[in-house]
Amino acid sequence: MHLVDGIRMEMRTGSHGVKGSWVHGKVGLHRDVFYGRFIEFGWTTPEGTKVAMQPFMRPAFDGEKYRAIAVISQGLEAGIQAAAKELYR
Repeated sequence: MHLVDGIRMEMRTGSHGVKGSWVHGKVGLHRDVFYGRFIEFGWTTPEGTKVAMQPFMRPAFDGEKYRAIAVISQGLEAGIQAAAKELYR
């Protein structure tokens, strides 16, 4: 399996009723691409040679964080509006 095919992402949203909404996100690697952690963080060979890290997870997060913030903001807005309507009954 190629590294790009082994990156797994899961995002769930839900509601706690009047208490508000929640968002849960999780990103990780499939077990078949265990070597991804060595690419991300670098490693030292048995001979003592250091192999430089080549981060890919953090840059991906940095590129998508504003989209995640937008999703969270929309959920907060909906929750605040629902709570306000409940208060003004």
